[in-house]
Amino acid sequence: MKCDVVVISYNTKYLVGKCIESIYNTANKYVQNIIVVDNCSSDGTVEYLRNTFPNVLVVKNEENFGYSYAVNRGMEKCSNDFVIISNSDVIYLDNSIERLLKKLLQNKKNAVAFPRQIFPNGNYQYSYGDFPNILSGLKELTFINPIENTIRKAIFNKFNLDFPKFCFGYADGAVLAVRKSVFDEIGGFDEDYFFYSEDMDFSYKIKSFGKRIIFCHQSRVIHLRGASSSSDRFSFETTKKLLLSKVFFAKKHNLINKLKFYAKCQIIKSQIVKFFLGLIVRDSEQEISVFKFHKNNIKVWREILDELHC
Repeated sequence: MKCDVVVISYNTKYLVGKCIESIYNTANKYVQNIIVVDNCSSDGTVEYLRNTFPNVLVVKNEENFGYSYAVNRGMEKCSNDFVIISNSDVIYLDNSIERLLKKLLQNKKNAVAFPRQIFPNGNYQYSYGDFPNILSGLKELTFINPIENTIRKAIFNKFNLDFPKFCFGYADGAVLAVRKSVFDEIGGFDEDYFFYSEDMDFSYKIKSFGKRIIFCHQSRVIHLRGASSSSDRFSFETTKKLLLSKVFFAKKHNLINKLKFYAKCQIIKSQIVKFFLGLIVRDSEQEISVFKFHKNNIKVWREILDELHC
């Protein structure tokens, strides 16, 4: 049972080094090749890797064409049928890669397996999401998703207990164990996505081909999140990029009417949250960030609906 690992890096010189070390320390007997695809970093990543990890294949892109482009270039260098696609800000824990590979081996229909992501302090991190459609809009509007996530988070952080999740839309793209044959069959990642929602699109194509995506909650990795981006993830610009990527996804897969309903549900939900947050004194950084996110969420979705003539 061997695999290759494709790590995508952009200005994460030392983080990608820690990622590689964690692969060697926890899964050396399962990993045949490590390929790092560098998206034209300016921090000396390529030179550092070639000097420090001579056995790692480094592919240097002369321009940053986005995450999807980098993944596809890395996959072209793989020789094994099983491949781990990874962000550079990931630390692999004991047995994490082994457990993902075993999930793929359980059934030929299992095309993708993904782990439980956690923060460096061991706390729960969201590892999957829903497609923007009517059902997910209703689940957000009625707070079913936020309540379930809060309960799962509390149980995990308090008792270190995690549970399988069978009903979800897409796997978060930070770590994906994939069958290369299926990856090639569906045409890999869509390079029209620069950053954001490429994992959603990939998952949608996998399911459209009748293949399975498996959440392997026994496999755990530390994900630092946002290491390749200098932007504020709650800023208006970042929110707009994220939501516009969902619009692109919906247009591509003929889901635009469902997205409009989803957007309206998101606006109402954010208005409710913003209202109640406005009743309390926001003295913590987290509360201020949440308020900022929902404020931007409302504004961007309204702009999008205006452009879609809703």
